[in-house]
Amino acid sequence: MNSREFFQFLKDRVQPRISKIAGVAQVSLTGGEEREIKVNMDANKVRAYGMSIMQIVQAVRSANMDFPTGTIKDEDAQFVVRIAGN
Repeated sequence: MNSREFFQFLKDRVQPRISKIAGVAQVSLTGGEEREIKVNMDANKVRAYGMSIMQIVQAVRSANMDFPTGTIKDEDAQFVVRIAGN
């Protein structure tokens, strides 16, 4: 897999599993290529819609939230359930 896919694999699969090991306080990934989306705005069109750049920034941020919603417990483990609005 390429470096971007590898980083995503580590972030989605490996990091959460290591984080659940008893005694592990935090797992941090450094380096790697993380997916990034660039948003280009036409200032004239933004004004024509009666919006500001900050309103668009806030809309993108609020649509891209990731937060815990609860836990699932079984006999051997406990899992955090997260909502990813990516």
